[in-house]
Amino acid sequence: MEKNVEQHHAFMSGLEELEKCVKSMKVEEYDREKLRGIIDQFGGKLTAHLSEEIDTLLELEKYDGVGTKLVKAFTEFDKAMQQGEKVSFSTYL
Repeated sequence: MEKNVEQHHAFMSGLEELEKCVKSMKVEEYDREKLRGIIDQFGGKLTAHLSEEIDTLLELEKYDGVGTKLVKAFTEFDKAMQQGEKVSFSTYL
């Protein structure tokens, strides 16, 4: 999963910049070009990551099994993500 982790590092700062911009932007200050510029900076990296991550996740099936450490880690990670927490999957391994 090292490749996926590297890909996360490549787009996370752009995603965080977008979040910061959106949260601070008032309606009357809306600037689609500014938002588009931010997205253009990381969008390609994010798109490639999401596409490639599918194969990575499918390959994890060979490690699957009720009660395995990996299943438990994914379950806990998923719960944290659903609650809006900013977490790293490696924290749960």
